[in-house]
Amino acid sequence: MSFENMNKILEIDECNLVTIVESGVILYDLRQALEKRGLFYPADPGERSSAIGGNINTNAGGINGVKYRNTRSYVLGLEAVLSSGKVLRLGSKTIKRSSGYELMHLIIGSEGPLAAVTKVILKILKLPKRFITLYVPFPTLSDAITTVPIVIRRKTTPTAIEFFEKEPLLIVEKYTGKTMPHHDAEAYLLLRIDGEKINELHELAEAIADICLENNALDVLVADTKRAQERIWDLRGRFYEALVENDVTEIVDTVVPPCTIADYMEEVKHFSKKWNIRILGLGHAGDGNIHLVLIKDDLRDKDWKEKYPKTMKQLYETAVKFGGTISGEHGIGMDKKVYLPISIGEEELKLMKGVKQLFDPNYILNPGKIFDI
Repeated sequence: MSFENMNKILEIDECNLVTIVESGVILYDLRQALEKRGLFYPADPGERSSAIGGNINTNAGGINGVKYRNTRSYVLGLEAVLSSGKVLRLGSKTIKRSSGYELMHLIIGSEGPLAAVTKVILKILKLPKRFITLYVPFPTLSDAITTVPIVIRRKTTPTAIEFFEKEPLLIVEKYTGKTMPHHDAEAYLLLRIDGEKINELHELAEAIADICLENNALDVLVADTKRAQERIWDLRGRFYEALVENDVTEIVDTVVPPCTIADYMEEVKHFSKKWNIRILGLGHAGDGNIHLVLIKDDLRDKDWKEKYPKTMKQLYETAVKFGGTISGEHGIGMDKKVYLPISIGEEELKLMKGVKQLFDPNYILNPGKIFDI
């Protein structure tokens, strides 16, 4: 099913701070429409082309997750169609409800096998008046990653904390023909803060900059104009697009507690050497969501077929060992379902299958995903 033509913003209710949209609405278009009215939808997976329905189905988190959390936090209601053709209208414009099971939250993050989401009621916020972006190069990935929990512990509350290595940065620069303010370091943190008073934001930016410099940052570049910030975040938003076009074989979506990212990435680099597979790192450091990029390079097909599943299994097992799971926001789909038992127990999976059968007894919605294992 394609929802591309169901792309209307049906209502922007400024009094109650909610918007009602069809599931095919592109997130970027929604944000632009809201910003014209001084409003803000915070959930942002970092991909310009993502649609609201897809964000609902994967409970997308993304760039603003440090301060504003994930998609589920903003869904007040859904219209969804069951495989029988019957329409569910769940939730409402109200923030508080206590009326039986919240079926809406079963559908959010389920990846589409329970019902087809056609309409969404979303909570929105007033747009912060000011934003500042800090772009921070580090000599090593470890230096960058170990700085993140220190920033969080100091209660500086950035809106976003992203990390990426040099190689994916160079790939996106080549793909777009645009450049970041700095691209010669081994790793980077990209932080955004927001608020109402520019003086307070500058004080906060200075405090974060001091933390970074105390932890081996090579420099702290500050962008406080709208144009400069949009250029940086536009490039960040095109990483996935650039990597796919660059014939990257797989983008892993593990998530671990933020304070364990450095230890996890150290093991990732060990697996990269062990299996002779290039693995690049980027992701949402503030909430522990790590996107690992596996590249086949010139490995023979036979070698890749042998090494790839073993590498993936170790990446997922290690994430779980550190208290995480195998997907933060991309979902399980078809490729990851063989690894799902690493992350969840047999009884939990049995209950999920039971829910699937209740919603879709003929197994016609998004077949082949999760429940066939």
